[in-house]
Amino acid sequence: MSHKDGNNPVSSAEDEAPHSSKIHRMLAVIKEKCMKHRKGIITAVALVGILGAGFQGYAAWSLRDDRLPEGYQVIGIQAGGLTPAEVKQRLEEQLGHWNEIAVMFEPDRSDAALNKLLSRTFTLQELGFEINQEEVFQPIKEWEEGGFWTRLALKRELKGVHQEAEAVLNEDKLVKTMEQAYGALIDRKPQDARADYQKPLAPVYMEEQTGIELDEHSLKQMLAKKVASELKKGDQHDRLLMLRLPLITMPPSTTVKMLEDRKPDSLLARSIYDVSHLEKKELKAVEASASALNGKVLVPGEDMEERALALHVEEKLQLQDSEGVYQAAAVLYQAALMGGLAVTEQSPSSASVSQIASNVSDANASSLRPQIIIRNNTKGDVVWRSELRDGQLIVDLYGKKEPGVTYEIETIHEQKAPEDADALHLKRLSLAKPEAAAEQEVSASSLPKEIYRIKRIDGMIVQRERISVSMTRHLSSTYSY
Repeated sequence: MSHKDGNNPVSSAEDEAPHSSKIHRMLAVIKEKCMKHRKGIITAVALVGILGAGFQGYAAWSLRDDRLPEGYQVIGIQAGGLTPAEVKQRLEEQLGHWNEIAVMFEPDRSDAALNKLLSRTFTLQELGFEINQEEVFQPIKEWEEGGFWTRLALKRELKGVHQEAEAVLNEDKLVKTMEQAYGALIDRKPQDARADYQKPLAPVYMEEQTGIELDEHSLKQMLAKKVASELKKGDQHDRLLMLRLPLITMPPSTTVKMLEDRKPDSLLARSIYDVSHLEKKELKAVEASASALNGKVLVPGEDMEERALALHVEEKLQLQDSEGVYQAAAVLYQAALMGGLAVTEQSPSSASVSQIASNVSDANASSLRPQIIIRNNTKGDVVWRSELRDGQLIVDLYGKKEPGVTYEIETIHEQKAPEDADALHLKRLSLAKPEAAAEQEVSASSLPKEIYRIKRIDGMIVQRERISVSMTRHLSSTYSY
């Protein structure tokens, strides 16, 4: 053998024997142990198979025939163990029973007229209630349409669930139903007390009447609470629900007591106008004006327009700026001044009635007519009484008189030529009137320059109010006291 061969020795069979023997010994040990525990291994494998098959069998059994999980309740129905079809049938029956519930209202107060409430019953649908069926049927639908894993999840979710129905109220339908059923019975407008001022100082009163209005908010809350309570009872609900109808008392704006406190106690002013010289057409207009004004009542703080009275008469008689209408309106104004009422004017003019009649057309006269507004600034009602008697238009103004208060009108006229004054003197002598009134007529025949209303308390002047000069205030034969 060479030296090279001596440096690379080759392993012999004797050298490899120890390794092979170790592997064989290990396999032998494993085989021996397997043989020893053979029965245990077979048992374990069999047990795993049995458990898997058992689980699959249990799952299939528990979800068999679409039956819903045990413990699930829906609107009082024990749905567990029933199929969706069976539950739906019972739900439809239950919903039908609820729709048969009748609601009857009774008045919340003693009122013979309200006894009619007891003659009518309503279903829940008529009152605007609807059961939210979609929410009720949704879990059943998911169970019915779901696969194995969906049902497995629902089985856990629905176990022990008691699902209740929800009633949705259509508020507009409820109010509409109540209005159609009862109308004015539960929407009774209050009636104010009224006074018949045929005799202004001894009026006859008509009693006030309270109104009734449905308390819609309380009704909605009460119904919703009651219906929700009945739905929780399932099939043990009441067949007839008696509810007190909530009503609100609506007081009148004016009572007899208020009218009595505002009752006129005095004749505040009287204005008289001589109409004996008027033509038939003008006299007819004065008569219509007196009729329109007679019985007019102004409550404290209320306004009236002189022009509205004149236009009303013109339209009624188809007149165009008749002198009689102007004169009647002016008498109204005179009485208001002497009675102490507030008098204001819009678009004042210093032109007289005669000037307008002779210088402008009827249409322009109407546009130039000032707007006189009379306001009752007293603490009581004022009542106008007007009549035509013996060739005179007489306007009386009644109201509450302030103790010791009197009014007078001071008029400053433009100067006239002497010949005009003589003519007026002759006219004065031809009139059969008190001297003071005749003097007023003479002065009033000239255009007024300034007009003042003087207020006295116990004879002492406390106010001197300047009044605007207008075309409706220049009247040649008006006097007041």
